This record gives sequence, C-alpha cells and structure tokens, in this order.
Amino acid sequence: LESVTLKSGSSVTIYRFKANSSQKEKSVKSVYNLNFFIGKPNFYSTGMKNHYITACEIQIGLTSEINGLREDHEPYERQRILESLPLLAAYKEGHCHTGANPDFDYDSIKRALFKRQFPHIDRRKTYNFSYKPPDGVIMGTETHRQLPRGLKIINDCCFDSWSSCGSIVCWEKNDLDPRVVHSVEELFVDIADQGWGNKGLLFGLAMQVGPDLVMLSVRGFHDAERELYTNQGGIFLVRNSYNFSAFSDKTIIPRGVSKIMIIACGRVCNYGHEMYYRGHQIRITVIKEKYTDV
Repeated sequence: LESVTLKSGSSVTIYRFKANSSQKEKSVKSVYNLNFFIGKPNFYSTGMKNHYITACEIQIGLTSEINGLREDHEPYERQRILESLPLLAAYKEGHCHTGANPDFDYDSIKRALFKRQFPHIDRRKTYNFSYKPPDGVIMGTETHRQLPRGLKIINDCCFDSWSSCGSIVCWEKNDLDPRVVHSVEELFVDIADQGWGNKGLLFGLAMQVGPDLVMLSVRGFHDAERELYTNQGGIFLVRNSYNFSAFSDKTIIPRGVSKIMIIACGRVCNYGHEMYYRGHQIRITVIKEKYTDV
C-alpha cells in the first residue's frame, strides 16, 4: 500500500497495478488496472472472508480495447457478486419478499452461506494466554504505552476518532503464527473506569494488518459494564466463542497476521476520569484448513 496526496489535498492509497485479466494470453499487454482507495481503506470481515471495501479502479490502455471490455464487463461483475451473496441472489429471483414462495429452500442458502464463511474449528490446537502488568495495574496516565502515531484503524471510525486523541496499549503479542488462521474463543479483560460520574472509556482487541489496525472486538464502559465489573471482576469481549460487539460466534485472525493488542482510549484520565487495567485472559484456537458443511 502506498499513500499519495493529490493537489486537491485529498489522498488516495494505491494497492495494486496489474495487467487486465483479458490480457493474460497476450505477450504485449495493452490494458492495465490501477486499484486504489480514496483516503484509507475500510476493512470488512465476515466469517472466514476478509475484504477491503470502497475500492476504486482505473483502466489504462488502448481506447478501442477498453471500450470492447465494456460489452460483457457489467454482466460478469453482476454474476460474480450474486455468486458471493446467495441471499441477494435469492432476493433478486423473487424468493425473499412478501408473497414469496413459502416452499423455497432457504436451508440450501443457509448451508451455502455457512460452508463459504464458517468452517469448523480444530480445538486440538488451542492456546491460553494470561497477562498481568508488571506493576499490577496500568493507569490512564501512562504515556510510554501510547499507540504509535500513524497507525490507522480502518474498520471502526468511532474507535479511530477517539484513539487519535490518545490511546494506551495495555498488552500486545507479536509472535502469532502468520501461516495459519486463528479464532479468538474467549477474552476476559480486567479493566474499569473510576466507577462514578460520566462515562467515556473504550477498549478493544485489535490486530495489525500491514500499516493499519483492525478492531476485532470493542466495548465501551458504561453503567452496565460497571455493574458487570462489580459482579465478575472484569468484562468479557468474547465468551464461549461469541463476540459481543460483532454479534458473531467467530472472531477471525486471518493468515499473515502475527500481532494483536488490547487498546484503551477515550476518557482515560483528567477531569475526574480514570482507567485501571489489571490484566486479561485470552483463548485462541486454530482453524481447520478443510471447509465442511454445517
């Protein structure tokens, strides 16, 4: 990824330049694709699928060849989208609206979705990590643990905005095996605010993807969290595989990722606000390579 600032002051992030797929049989390529994001990319994850969205493309080459591609490009893109989104395809075919055929096989759609997105998990390869800060607690005033400037959170604009005003890295792990896919099955964090007055503490689990960060699970510390902390001494971000902020039973760390971290931001100090992080427990397991029906 390479960021370029335009004369207008806006920026684009260029991530790929390659010959158009129509040119693969040609020794001399005459059409190329330049792919880029306006500003920073947005990261979207569902099950095993991880996507960067809001991408743009410019085709560069001979006008005659580019115009020829337009004849079949739209139906090709349409079919590719419908194959990736079986529910949308069913809706387009008239199966998902008032008066639709009640005998339509929704189970086949569900199986297709789960087969594509959610493989089974191999729980024979499970890792448990527990951590407590060397001094017993990390306070909101600790400046040596600030998130390095320049790291952009690309899938949570709220967390990114709050963290740009100051954030604290409570814990980080740099040695996950980047050759495999991991799933976070449980994450319990001993973190709390001052326990009274205004709220404003945000915390979450993030993974580093190249020069950017992707939040895997996020939680704010409000009245309900204050009550939960009193009762159980901490807050679950993921419990029994269920990710409370993603509303999903999968919290996927894809291949290529070796670094994850727990970050806190928001009202962590000053004007009566405080933050106390005393450690956490996290359980991570490895995804099977083979996709299976559910």
